[in-house]
Amino acid sequence: GVKPRKMVKSGDGKKRYGTPHTGYMLLRAELRHVVNNLENYVMHQIHGEAGAELDEALRSSAVNLDQILALHAKYLGRMRDRCLLHQRAAVVADTVRKILDLALRFQVLFPRFSQAHADAAVAPPGDLKAFERVRQCEAGLSEIRGDLRRCTRLLVVVLEKVVSRGVHPHLEDLLVRLSFNSYFSRAEH
Repeated sequence: GVKPRKMVKSGDGKKRYGTPHTGYMLLRAELRHVVNNLENYVMHQIHGEAGAELDEALRSSAVNLDQILALHAKYLGRMRDRCLLHQRAAVVADTVRKILDLALRFQVLFPRFSQAHADAAVAPPGDLKAFERVRQCEAGLSEIRGDLRRCTRLLVVVLEKVVSRGVHPHLEDLLVRLSFNSYFSRAEH
């Protein structure tokens, strides 16, 4: 038969169904969602689409070296903009870097949490060190969760403003992919 799920308290004090690992697996899924969509943006908008635009421009209008150099300079400027390397996009670029840093921190901390949790499960009664390691890992993972939600909300809000102005239409795809169901815009999240 199917085992009933247990109600457990999460790090924020709310009761939820699942195990302590459930919340961290959800955090992992959120991180994966954001990082995968950032990667897809880079691969599609920067590597794929812009490269194809340069190729088409070279084939259709470049007849001498000066025109090739001008098209290439225009391409490099477009790449700088799409890679968020210009001054106006500093907030977005910094937020993306923070999100990627959170993913790296999670990659290091989650295995430690799993090991600490396994060690605590077999620890002799009274061995508080094993439980302290679990608590420290949980605190670190909760910090990552909060930082990820703040960074992702900021990224979505900034992208919404930029897309609504029509300045960088290539960012609309990233916005839709990141928050297609307004998951990161909801206040209760």
